[in-house]
Amino acid sequence: MIMKNDLFSFFEADYYNGNVYINGKRYAAGVFAMHLLQQFYVNDTAARISMLIHNWEVQRELDLGFLQVKEFAAAKDELFEILNNVGKLRPFDLFDIDKEKQRINELFSMENAERIQSFFQMRSKIEQKDPLVNGMGICVPGYETAEYDSCRQLIATVSETLKFYESIGDGMRDAFYGLRRFIDRLEEAERFDEEHLLPIAREELPGEIVSKAQYVSITYRKKTITVRRLRFSDYYSFILTDFYEGLHYGHYPRQCPVCGKYFLMLNARRQYYCSGKAPKKLTDGKDLSCRKYAASCGVKELAEGNPVVAVYKRRMGYIRTNQMRGVFDEDFAQVAKRYALELKEMAILDDDYARKQYFQDMQPKAFKRGVMQFMRAGGY
Repeated sequence: MIMKNDLFSFFEADYYNGNVYINGKRYAAGVFAMHLLQQFYVNDTAARISMLIHNWEVQRELDLGFLQVKEFAAAKDELFEILNNVGKLRPFDLFDIDKEKQRINELFSMENAERIQSFFQMRSKIEQKDPLVNGMGICVPGYETAEYDSCRQLIATVSETLKFYESIGDGMRDAFYGLRRFIDRLEEAERFDEEHLLPIAREELPGEIVSKAQYVSITYRKKTITVRRLRFSDYYSFILTDFYEGLHYGHYPRQCPVCGKYFLMLNARRQYYCSGKAPKKLTDGKDLSCRKYAASCGVKELAEGNPVVAVYKRRMGYIRTNQMRGVFDEDFAQVAKRYALELKEMAILDDDYARKQYFQDMQPKAFKRGVMQFMRAGGY
């Protein structure tokens, strides 16, 4: 039987020394997880894909043992529509989309639809003669064993192709929200290295990575290197691999509190602001980077021993302890974590609030009252 990740030779990447190589270009591992965070809402791609998938009938028909030609043709059109949507986003814009369209066009041809229909008709005749037969163990006039086996393989390929594209929308959502939760919890880590970030990542980005690996040699900038080539069975596996490969080398995504954009950290420093341009509405039209704007407001990168961070970590520990003891239920604990993060970010950006009110708001009794108000105000 064909492994489903053998079907999609266009969806593969090479990994070596903290970098990923796709289509002859090199990128820092983790950059595609960051791209997903930036691009998730572009044209509501995930929602579009999910809407298309819900209209598919072919998989259900194959499971039931029949096929309508019109549904087979409609599935091909929907696959093309999905490729047109994702083809504008990373990493799909780096793959050979035209080659994949050609594969789908050939796979979902009218000739193959007729072959599958003929297969189901012939299998019905076989089962009528002998319900226990599992193959071409008996002679059926006009039908060869080779064609029977070929059609079984064809149906498996069609089915796995549908499942692959069906998983993209959900994979985007699961990875996006998992990455968002990971970023929200970054300050829980004592240090921003793999040892301290990995436990958080495993909680927020669970799931199995389904891929097939081989080691190959490639040439990059006249240098030959041996890389680990992975072919992925689904989009979620690709994003998880990119994220965890990056984490292993100290790469992790962050969100800039000034411009709101995501950026990829390439070391274990506690950098809070990106080096991109701050919104002009904040700078009165001046051309300033987010880091320079923050510095101009008197907001500095927080050091390890900064009391704002120290209080935040203590409060997160307080939440976890009460959750384990059953004092806080799951819903309250999750809202409390978001509320603590919001207070911390306010203190980062508002030095006056940090000096006068932040520490009072983080006291246990005041904090619990604040969480309840936060929940009533819809902060969940």
